[in-house]
Amino acid sequence: MSGRGHVFELTDGLRVTLVLLTSGATLNPESTAGGASLHVLKGRVRVQAEDERWDLGPGDLIALLREPVTAMEEQRFW
Repeated sequence: MSGRGHVFELTDGLRVTLVLLTSGATLNPESTAGGASLHVLKGRVRVQAEDERWDLGPGDLIALLREPVTAMEEQRFW
């Protein structure tokens, strides 16, 4: 992953991570193992799951199980 992140602990068992990825960087599936949600704040990302692909932009929200996330441009997401 080419980027950085900051974890915010909100309550027991719940954490929010602000992730910044540079264009072309990929968040590996292991990072979302066990489930996660992705809310795009800025930029565009692509989520690939076997035969399906979703291109997401600011305001888009998706639930992930174990899919890789690729930054199509520099972006930020929760």
